[in-house]
Amino acid sequence: GTFAPSSAPSSSPSWEPTAQPTFAPYTLVEASSSIVMTGFSSAKDFTEDHEAAFVDALVESSSYISSADEVTSVNASMVADGDDDSGRRRRRLLDSGSSLSVDFTVALVSVGNHTTLVSDLVTELISVTNSTGNSSFAATFVSAAEDYHITGLANISTDATATASALATMIDTVVITVVEYTRPPSLSPTPSPTTEPSA
Repeated sequence: GTFAPSSAPSSSPSWEPTAQPTFAPYTLVEASSSIVMTGFSSAKDFTEDHEAAFVDALVESSSYISSADEVTSVNASMVADGDDDSGRRRRRLLDSGSSLSVDFTVALVSVGNHTTLVSDLVTELISVTNSTGNSSFAATFVSAAEDYHITGLANISTDATATASALATMIDTVVITVVEYTRPPSLSPTPSPTTEPSA
């Protein structure tokens, strides 16, 4: 015969999704890069609110960054002369105005090819930092800044060439953490190791 539905709610817990870690294997992909912005005279002008607006702009501009939590760090510094191959480019930047390099790190969960994920993210960010008008990264950043009551950003823009050069090296910064299997912590303590030799 068939079982009749119970007439009262069960006291047993339901199998609703929980906040416990996933049981499926996944890959955490961390990568860092920079977006070079013009219009700032000092890194001190880039406050914590500016950082929050920058993160919001990244989320808004990218289909691969879905939440602010996936941007794990933001740090701004003025572009300075360097002794490396990009030194000449950096000096030209300083000669043409104030340039601020906003370094950021993302941590994304990948279930596929992590190289493709970062490569696609780079392509997307290069496109949006190279665009103009309301769809540009600069416009998105200025709009996000208004949510934090930041004004006076009319002259802010991105240096597309310097940004593309920085983003092109993002794949070289990738750190991969493969999470094979996770499970909720056991309620029973693990037995302490003994000093007795095993049989």
